[in-house]
Amino acid sequence: MERLYSVYVFYIGLIPFLYAVQVSIATLKDGSSTVSGQLQVVSGVTKTLTCETSVSKPAAIIVWYIGTQEKQRSISKTFTFNPQNSDHTKQVYCKAFNTQPESQAVVSYKSSIYVTVQVSIATLKDGSSTVSGQLQVVSGISKTLTCETSVSRPAATIVWYIGTQEKQRSTSKTFTFNPQNSDHTKRVYCKAFNTQPESQAVTSYKASLNVQVQVSIATLKDGSNTVSGQLQVVSGVTKTLTCETSVSKPAATIVWYIGTQEKQRSISKTFTFNPQNSDHTKQVYCKAFNTQPESQAVVSYKSSIYVTVHATTPTLTNKTTGSMILLENDPITMECITSATRPAATVTWWKGSSSLTNIQNTNISQGNLISVKSVVSFTPRKADDRKVIFCQSFVSGQDNRPSAQQAIKVYWPPATPSIPTLEFPFLENQTGKSIYCSSKDYGNPASTARWHKQYGTPDNSDSRRLNLPTMTSQMDGSSVSCQLDNYFTLVKGSTIKSPSVKLEVEYNPITHIMVDGIITKSVAINEGQTLSVLCNATGNPTPTVKWIGQTLSSTYLTFHDIDRTNHGIYTCRAEATSEKYRNHDFVTETIIDIIVDQKQNTDKNVSVKTGAIAGGLIVTVIAIIVIVVISVIIVKKRKSKQEGDKAITETERRLTYESLQTVSEAQTTYSSLSYETGDKAITETERRLTYESLQTVSEAQTTYSSLSYETDQKRRQEDKMYENLRMQQMSLSTI
Repeated sequence: MERLYSVYVFYIGLIPFLYAVQVSIATLKDGSSTVSGQLQVVSGVTKTLTCETSVSKPAAIIVWYIGTQEKQRSISKTFTFNPQNSDHTKQVYCKAFNTQPESQAVVSYKSSIYVTVQVSIATLKDGSSTVSGQLQVVSGISKTLTCETSVSRPAATIVWYIGTQEKQRSTSKTFTFNPQNSDHTKRVYCKAFNTQPESQAVTSYKASLNVQVQVSIATLKDGSNTVSGQLQVVSGVTKTLTCETSVSKPAATIVWYIGTQEKQRSISKTFTFNPQNSDHTKQVYCKAFNTQPESQAVVSYKSSIYVTVHATTPTLTNKTTGSMILLENDPITMECITSATRPAATVTWWKGSSSLTNIQNTNISQGNLISVKSVVSFTPRKADDRKVIFCQSFVSGQDNRPSAQQAIKVYWPPATPSIPTLEFPFLENQTGKSIYCSSKDYGNPASTARWHKQYGTPDNSDSRRLNLPTMTSQMDGSSVSCQLDNYFTLVKGSTIKSPSVKLEVEYNPITHIMVDGIITKSVAINEGQTLSVLCNATGNPTPTVKWIGQTLSSTYLTFHDIDRTNHGIYTCRAEATSEKYRNHDFVTETIIDIIVDQKQNTDKNVSVKTGAIAGGLIVTVIAIIVIVVISVIIVKKRKSKQEGDKAITETERRLTYESLQTVSEAQTTYSSLSYETGDKAITETERRLTYESLQTVSEAQTTYSSLSYETDQKRRQEDKMYENLRMQQMSLSTI
């Protein structure tokens, strides 16, 4: 440097000897602008100034000053420096000289330096304390914060924010505001800028506001409704209440009471409890406090509790484990007692899906609760069978309907039965036939049948069916009826019986050839006498009778002045036609042997007398046998009536039948004896007497077989029949 300066001086020394131009002007420039006032610079930001001189030869030496301190000396016109805050208000200028001495150097305009300091720090302070966490404030109480910045020139613009909302913009460092609950958790901060654009402003710590609010109101709520009167609750059903408070920070402590007993202490606004009957009429309420002492807590409305006690399953008096048996049209009452409730329960009765209305209710006090005794009356019908009777009990507001139920069975009698006759008539010798006791309603429970009959056996699997034996002619016209019995008829003692019907059995005609009223298969007669033979036929269908070989269709075969040419065997034919059994031949043929003798001489008187005596003996024997038979029947009948027996034993029937068989054999013997002895002298009176006696026995047998001993009417018929028998006995005794 010294060498350079020496060289410079050397050349300067040569200037006089050369053409020299002395510097005469020095102009201070900031860029292309001449500085004529205050020079704006920024602390820490380099600044280049120019010292513009007039033309000079040699080049002028330029010296730069800040304040009194020389900063640069050179022939360079530019001066670059880094302004500091300490340079503020100092003068910056340059002086230039070449040929003149330095003391005569030309000096530029001296510009006062205005050093601008950019704000770089913004600190949030609460009083003298730097805020570094949550900022506690109280709602409604004003708060002053400070935004402490680094040194800045010019003064920084400070902008205050709460949340995203700008609250203040000024150069003041302080910010006073009135916190609101809505400011809670919002962030408060400041930002500062001066020389830099606002977008590059420095920002303070963003402190979260904790706005404390003292609780001032406590409201008792049931759901969304404010409680202002009696509180309705249900025993055993949990209830949740709410203590709605005014805005408070920190959260208020809420204490719940039922009566004088504290039930819950927490910051929770809700209180769930299970009401009991013992809580009835007690007061429920809450109190709340936070920043104030508990003694100054705010208290909600005190509501009196009304505990509703719901109905539970009622009790059915005299309930049966199975179905209750009821009789149709018999009025019935049932009793139901509810559980103790508050208020008194409503009771409804139902029969299936139909409500019953004939109800009488009586309230029964049980402490501070009430039970209800409910009695219902109704008349059961058929349609009620297998339904369920139940009573429901409930109180107002109770959703469920507890009930007690009783299944019922309704029993009713069968309808009057009938015996269908569509299959009538039957055919003799048919098997496997039956008749049925039919009813449009067999009652409930289903009835069984009792048969009033002479023939047939009730079916083992269905008593309403009567299985008939092999069809015989004796069954035709026999009466039969049925009676239906079930639980109802037994309890009520009622008789439900069908009308009697008569069995119809179609059979081949039954024929009898009779001479003078006596059934016979042969007849002996002398020539010249008159003979009338009757062919009597009975049957179903009704037969027609004719003698084969005879031109006239008549039941009588008559001979006037009979002779030996009429001697022989004659056939009687009985026949009938059936509408149902068209392919069956209803034909019966019976023969009689007519013996025609020559006229008898007087030598035969002895034989006639002998025959008459024999005939008389036979008639006497027959009469004795008939008397014995009738006596046996009467004795047995009396014994049976004394013992109350309604059924004649098989032994008695057999005895009677065998006795009658004996009579029949006697008749045959008589006819044979009469023929064999050649007796032609037995009088018509003897024949008639014998026949009538045998007819009486036969009628007794038929009547006896058809007896029924199950009703008083039949007994009277029996008594009458046996009275007739006694009269016949007396008649025969006379004979």
